[in-house]
Amino acid sequence: MKKHNFGNKKHFILFAFVALFLAIGNGLLLLNIGKFTDASLARNLPLMLSLLKTMTIVFAFITLFEFLTNYISKKHLEESMVDLKVDYMENVLKRTPIFLSKAKSSQFVSNLTSDADRLELQYYMEIQEIIHTIFQFIISCILLTSISTYFIPVILLLAFIFISISSKTGETIKKDESKKSKSLVKFTAFIE
Repeated sequence: MKKHNFGNKKHFILFAFVALFLAIGNGLLLLNIGKFTDASLARNLPLMLSLLKTMTIVFAFITLFEFLTNYISKKHLEESMVDLKVDYMENVLKRTPIFLSKAKSSQFVSNLTSDADRLELQYYMEIQEIIHTIFQFIISCILLTSISTYFIPVILLLAFIFISISSKTGETIKKDESKKSKSLVKFTAFIE
């Protein structure tokens, strides 16, 4: 099932591109807000008006890409779940009749309903959030280093801490998810 790691590839790549442009738009807006603040402190009205026009265009750009991100995100989740369920059913139907007669139907029902829903919420949606966060982090790093190179060690330290915490908590979550999956199979069997 490794081919389902990022869900539907076409929509995932499209989501990543749109999320990148959204992050760039947010970065440009922050940059222009900083320039606008400097211009207002210097009481430079012509520059303030020029920056206000630029910020309006950037804000419109951000709004457009926010709508696109939400739309593509939903399409990615929908297509990923359809692909996953179709692939799962194809694998079930490839099994021998003897295996299918001995297997518990509650296992298949639980995998198609409860496990698939949890996969969507806790995996595919999280991947989208991580992609969005990574792009925002990269743009923020570019902005900070453009202000001063003294921020580079701080950024590297924060990145190291984030990666360390993420890798340690990931193992615990895998164990908990395995237990939860087994209990959902029992619950589905009880309901049936």
